[in-house]
Amino acid sequence: MRAATRRLIPLLLGPAALQKLNARLSLRQAAFWIAAQNHPDNYLDPAEQEILTKYFDAPPGQQTAPRLLDLFCGAGREARLLASQGWHVLGLDSAGPIIQHNRQTQARLPGGAAIEYQAGVLPAALKTIHAPWEAIVICHGMYSTIAGQRQRRQLMETLATLTTPGGRILISALTRIERQRYTPTRRKLLSLIGGNSAIQSGDVFLAEFLHYFADEQDILAEIELPVLKMLDHCKQPLPGGDTRHYFVLEKANA
Repeated sequence: MRAATRRLIPLLLGPAALQKLNARLSLRQAAFWIAAQNHPDNYLDPAEQEILTKYFDAPPGQQTAPRLLDLFCGAGREARLLASQGWHVLGLDSAGPIIQHNRQTQARLPGGAAIEYQAGVLPAALKTIHAPWEAIVICHGMYSTIAGQRQRRQLMETLATLTTPGGRILISALTRIERQRYTPTRRKLLSLIGGNSAIQSGDVFLAEFLHYFADEQDILAEIELPVLKMLDHCKQPLPGGDTRHYFVLEKANA
């Protein structure tokens, strides 16, 4: 019954009210992560830690730490690992309370590496940061929080532009075997209410938007670009049958 009620929420609220609800839920979620004991947001799943350690060790021999952009950084779990591997990390997240908490608790790491945090919403926030970057990461399935196939594709093109030749991009997204599907009538209704003219199978509207891809090939169809070469892919099974995927891409040298 509770699940059915949640599915009805987008149908009962107009776009403005739904946006306010999502913003309030995000603030509550941020407060929960900040206050939680044994901080769940510090957890790196095994696949994530392995791929970050294997492919995102900072290039040696540079006078200053190379620059890495961590999008959807949350409480900084990946940022701390990457900074310890020699990167100067800029963590970007739309949740202002989390960014404020990160700034209050961050510490400079040994070897001169550091983490900076900035609040901002994609894609507008990318216009306010200095490029290029030696590496860009979207970890922990957060690529699936970007609403709309066209928006995700445009983001990938922007990230490729912001990355230096030879630089690497990590994209993490979610797959689900039994994806949410919509009849033509329901698709049109959700499009009118949510302000998105391209509702897709796999889109879910709960406390936040999530898009579940059908499989890894479905993800690759969005993230592959001529200028990017895939180096590796690994996956982490999740409770309930979902899977979190990690793709490492490398930009071609000019």
